[in-house]
Amino acid sequence: MPLPFTASGPATAPTIVFLHGGGSGGSLRVWRKQVAAFETDYHCLVPALPEQGQNADSGEFSMRSATTLVAELIHKQAHGGRAHVVGLSLGAQVGVALFAVAARLLDRSLLSGALVRPLPGAGLIAAILKLYDPIKNWNVMIRANFKSLGLPEEYYADFAADTRSLSSAALARILKANMSFSLPPGLTRLATPILLTVGQKELGTMKRSARMISAAMLGGQAYQVRGQGHNWPLQAPELFNRTLRAWLTDQPLPEELEPRR
Repeated sequence: MPLPFTASGPATAPTIVFLHGGGSGGSLRVWRKQVAAFETDYHCLVPALPEQGQNADSGEFSMRSATTLVAELIHKQAHGGRAHVVGLSLGAQVGVALFAVAARLLDRSLLSGALVRPLPGAGLIAAILKLYDPIKNWNVMIRANFKSLGLPEEYYADFAADTRSLSSAALARILKANMSFSLPPGLTRLATPILLTVGQKELGTMKRSARMISAAMLGGQAYQVRGQGHNWPLQAPELFNRTLRAWLTDQPLPEELEPRR
């Protein structure tokens, strides 16, 4: 089944595809401040990745299936069959995988928080989540998880709804894919400009991942965002929107972004 998506913007404008983080549903509300800022002059597509949010009909989540379905979306729905891709966390990993297998569909893109250094314990996730399942939807647990992500309060209702709609089995598949993702082959000759960002407050493995991806791609550039964490596109939407617009129009990036070498 194709990915469900929302679309807005001019009929002939360049397309931006916004890919959400793990478990956040991918609906328009997740990227609403970005869509509001860009839909006047860009065609904005916001899909829901498999098993997340309103998407229960595209099969089980895997990095391969998500990548294939996003490539199909771009081929069929993006203007001219090409798109800029903007991804956060899990969505950024899907973006990296897209460049490895379908680079011909992609223009200048921005991927933030793309982990490509596998983490230990991925194989234990399903067993751990079986213990977590009875308390997953408790209000106190949802609130604690939300707080740990550092998201603005205005996103809480959406976060709670997405948490309750996501099964533990689906969450296990998503987390395992996220934690075991590694740098895919096929990137080294790509000259398409791609901006890899990471928050200054993120873990060292995330910062090393940004450098690894940028080093593997001729068109890759890695930057650290001063004072920000993993979810900085939602924590600082005005800064993110300035960054994205500058990148898409080949203008100088905001001073809050510092090169990672």
